[in-house]
Amino acid sequence: MEEKNHGILVNMFDQGNLKTEQDPNGEGNPTMVVDGVVKWATLSADGMNRQFIRANQ
Repeated sequence: MEEKNHGILVNMFDQGNLKTEQDPNGEGNPTMVVDGVVKWATLSADGMNRQFIRANQ
């Protein structure tokens, strides 16, 4: 709410438990969430705001 007049959108993206070098026991493949991350990181100025998005939805 503090940034609503400055054109800043704030959303949360939960990628889930991904298998990485730091977490070899992770379950998901990091490449499977790239499209979602790009989609939510490049919203238009009037895009979705104050939402929680899960990668598997």
